[in-house]
Amino acid sequence: MDAFLANPNDWLFQKNAEKKGAAKYDYANANTDPQQVILTSIWAAIVFSFIGRVIYVYFDTKGALVNENLSAISDAVTSAL
Repeated sequence: MDAFLANPNDWLFQKNAEKKGAAKYDYANANTDPQQVILTSIWAAIVFSFIGRVIYVYFDTKGALVNENLSAISDAVTSAL
């Protein structure tokens, strides 16, 4: 079922090929080449670190901007009184 949910078109194609006599595809052991696993892990680490950095900078800057706006509002209120 996982293979179907991951890519229904290829799963259906493979099932039809198996009915016609092709070798049964082992989805459980597919893509277990150590080099591919390492490359995928490195790629995932790069992507997640970039996303994490974007989120961190967004919230960090947002907090700084809020503080600047609050101080500007406070200064405006103080000078108006």
